[in-house]
Amino acid sequence: VVVAGDGPLMDELKSYAKKHSINNCIFLGHVPDIPVLLSESDAFAFPSEREGHPLSLVDALRAGLPIVDSDVDCNTEILTDGINSKIYHLYNTHELAEQINWVFSNKMMAKKLGLKAKEASKTFSCYHHVSDLRLVYDSLLK
Repeated sequence: VVVAGDGPLMDELKSYAKKHSINNCIFLGHVPDIPVLLSESDAFAFPSEREGHPLSLVDALRAGLPIVDSDVDCNTEILTDGINSKIYHLYNTHELAEQINWVFSNKMMAKKLGLKAKEASKTFSCYHHVSDLRLVYDSLLK
């Protein structure tokens, strides 16, 4: 397990891992080039409590990884459980673990989730955003 980021809970997470003898966890801290890290990854877990526009989630989509994410609104606006991700209920750590285990126990189906995720990432391109903005501006000018 690799943990990227340096949020306010990092020290608590490291202490928890040490206290419970979780030795197979690598804490990277801030990672300047997430796409490179994702290209070396097998899956992406996103147990976020809240997000505005989750750029790391969009990066995982582009990488074509199977994604396990919480059911916070911004995630469910981007992803669909069983289609391009495995979604768990926020704060249900047992369900989070089950979904992660599912990804590693069902590699072929998880690969299909990743392919669908990559497909979904196309809606987050600059071209797509510019097209959407143009539609808004055009409607305002009418």
